[in-house]
Amino acid sequence: LLVAVILLTPAFRKSPTSPENEAKRQLSVGTGTAISNVAEWGGFNLTYVIATWISLAANSVYGYAIQIMGLCFMFYLGIATATSVRVAEAYGRRNLTEMRDAGRLGVAATLVMGVALGVVLIVFNNSLAGFLVKDDAVINGVHLASGIAALLVMVSFVTV
Repeated sequence: LLVAVILLTPAFRKSPTSPENEAKRQLSVGTGTAISNVAEWGGFNLTYVIATWISLAANSVYGYAIQIMGLCFMFYLGIATATSVRVAEAYGRRNLTEMRDAGRLGVAATLVMGVALGVVLIVFNNSLAGFLVKDDAVINGVHLASGIAALLVMVSFVTV
């Protein structure tokens, strides 16, 4: 299988000669994205360091909270990706009605998913907490909840 991947992957084939100044053009577009990506990644991961400076319990609670939020985020990311594909297909057909419908469906699916995830997290909050965190970490980390929430808000402001 690995041999087939190597033989069939376009990255391992010789590319045609690129147009004049192609590298400069790609770097002019990609450099800002790279800087933004590094800043977002660095800022987000710095919050784990800050939580560890507070205490190991804070880092544990923060890490588990981020994992649950990341799981929820993946649902939204999937909906957003599907919505953008549907909108792009409708745009390719130059069908304004389909574009609007696809966008509206994406918004509706996001709202329904948000309510469903909210209900699941509220109904099963004790089960999730018991599954992820031992009692002593919860006891040590509960008084840090406002600080952890502040870290989450800080990251959201920095990355937006």
